[in-house]
Amino acid sequence: MWSALFYKSRNTLILLLEYKNRIDRALTVQMLTYILGILSVNVKNKKHYSFVLPIIVYHGDRKSDPKPLHTFFKNLPTFLQRFVPSIDFIFVNLGAIPNAKLLKLSDDTILKSTFLMQKNAANGDFIRKNFSEIVNFKEKNQNYSDFVTTIDLYLYDHSNLKKGEIDELFTEHNNKNVIMKPGVGVAGRELRAEGFSLGISQGRNDKIITVVRRCWLRGDSIERIADTAEISVEEVKNLIAQFEKEIK
Repeated sequence: MWSALFYKSRNTLILLLEYKNRIDRALTVQMLTYILGILSVNVKNKKHYSFVLPIIVYHGDRKSDPKPLHTFFKNLPTFLQRFVPSIDFIFVNLGAIPNAKLLKLSDDTILKSTFLMQKNAANGDFIRKNFSEIVNFKEKNQNYSDFVTTIDLYLYDHSNLKKGEIDELFTEHNNKNVIMKPGVGVAGRELRAEGFSLGISQGRNDKIITVVRRCWLRGDSIERIADTAEISVEEVKNLIAQFEKEIK
């Protein structure tokens, strides 16, 4: 989530990006929750309301058409529909964008890497062939290094590349334009090992780590992450400590 001055007013423009691999009836409620959370912070801090622009980036493989919240209320009269909370948002369907077009995006933005990675995570041949395009950033910025680590973890969780192949791709890449921190390429394996040491059963380990990491990157509170992942607050804190260690 990034913010910038909204024209020349005292309001702040916040771009709220949510990445989805499936669209369900909870989408509108989820986005409303995020927006109300932001506005609640404005109220708490006695600030002007932020203007929040919701953007949904869909990278699933099924045709999807987000529906307004009021459509889930059967036989609701038209004159009552205005009382149902609803929002509009920008909907980006990655499946409808050719890879050739994504590859032409500027190298100095994380959007190119994010879109290519999410759209093609299950396409091992594409990842191998275009790995340099996915991790190639022209701008030497500390945040880009952190993002490369995030790419590594995402590929561990979502790609169909063979064990050790992701490590090899990072090792062979050796691109001087990318500032990668020590440990990139092995972070996913170490996090899994840490999950076992915390007493998380092997059958639940990968899923729990993925859920905790996703919620953490999204900025959820520790209590909310624990509730979502169905583990203790202490386990969440230990996992987050490992995530932070890997990007330092």
